[in-house]
Amino acid sequence: YPPQYNYLIQYNKEGNFIKIIYINGYRGENSSKPNKLSKLLGTKIEHLKLTFENNRINQEELDNYFSQEANEIDFIIGSSTGSYVGRHYAFKYNIPLISLNPVVDLEKTFSELHYDLKLSDEFKEVNNLSISNLILLNKDDELLDYRRTFEIFSNHAQIVLFEKGGHRFSNLEDTEQHIKEFINYNINTDAKAE
Repeated sequence: YPPQYNYLIQYNKEGNFIKIIYINGYRGENSSKPNKLSKLLGTKIEHLKLTFENNRINQEELDNYFSQEANEIDFIIGSSTGSYVGRHYAFKYNIPLISLNPVVDLEKTFSELHYDLKLSDEFKEVNNLSISNLILLNKDDELLDYRRTFEIFSNHAQIVLFEKGGHRFSNLEDTEQHIKEFINYNINTDAKAE
């Protein structure tokens, strides 16, 4: 990316405040991460809650939300499972995605963790590589092997590696500059594919 940004562009090309959606990971419905990111970036971030009921993702609720709101969303930030789900909607609606320690293969990951997750066919393969994507990884993630994500996405996304922060990304403040640059770059260049 071009020069360092110390600020975050607050308006999109249409002159409206940028709209950023945060999608939490498994059991992260009450996460403080959207509030922390909001303070860090100096802008409002809406928390779109990913929930699990009867071993299923609340896909119908998410589908309805995105079908109504997608044209207004400028960025999606997803954490872990939220990144996996966010990748599906980012590809479907051409929205840039910021991923924090993303899950790469949801069924396999949940199976390895001994969870019986049932996915619709639409959610079984969402490693779409043709979206504008910033991936932030912690090498000391205790749940996911960052090398797997790096291997799959290294030629298709901007990836930033951090030494410490674990799966929950306790080092969120370290991501500020990278997220601001990604957002500003995408707004300034209209990097969404046509």
